[in-house]
Amino acid sequence: MDALSRDGGYHQIDRRELLPLIPAGSRRVLDVGCATGGFGSTVRAALGAGATLDGVEATAEQAELARHGRGYDEVRTGYFPDAPESADREFDLICFNDVLEHMADPWSALRAARGLLSDDGQVMARIPNMRFAPVLWGLIRGRWDYADDGVLDRTHFRFFTRGSIESLFTDTGYVVERCEGINNVVRMYPHRFAGHSRKVRHLLGDTQWMQYAVVAHSA
Repeated sequence: MDALSRDGGYHQIDRRELLPLIPAGSRRVLDVGCATGGFGSTVRAALGAGATLDGVEATAEQAELARHGRGYDEVRTGYFPDAPESADREFDLICFNDVLEHMADPWSALRAARGLLSDDGQVMARIPNMRFAPVLWGLIRGRWDYADDGVLDRTHFRFFTRGSIESLFTDTGYVVERCEGINNVVRMYPHRFAGHSRKVRHLLGDTQWMQYAVVAHSA
């Protein structure tokens, strides 16, 4: 469906901050855009060896790495939802971590995911927050500088705030169960806010979060 180029640092990330959000009852999981499989170890830590974990990855070299020692039962090379056999199973959890913003049409991807979910199935996503304080500060200074990773990754097609993230899911037939900020700017740069972290977090509001984590189910 959509090209997904993730040659930056995403392929190694285990995303441990998502561990508490992984639905405990999930037994069949699909990790879309799994890259080299960094998230696989986190899924296994949450769900154990009894869960089935499949991946989809467009880059053949990264998909091959994910097949070896990353905890996946199967990794398909291709684009979601057109990867081989992607329509042959139902999943309790479909993950789009640092993926939807790379797609030209994330709305179609989420609609397609609904057709692959079990009756009680859920989707999870990690999506950058365009209202992140360092990005806003750059705009105030007249800068919009693309980078190799992060919120202004040069391979991003789409940009979202918390409100538009929630709309992305509700507009494609989901009910958002959780939408939580992750990777706080105060914790990322503690030396800049020493002794003032609580006050700064209060003042920054939702601009303190680099990403949002979403868990949603079909309406």
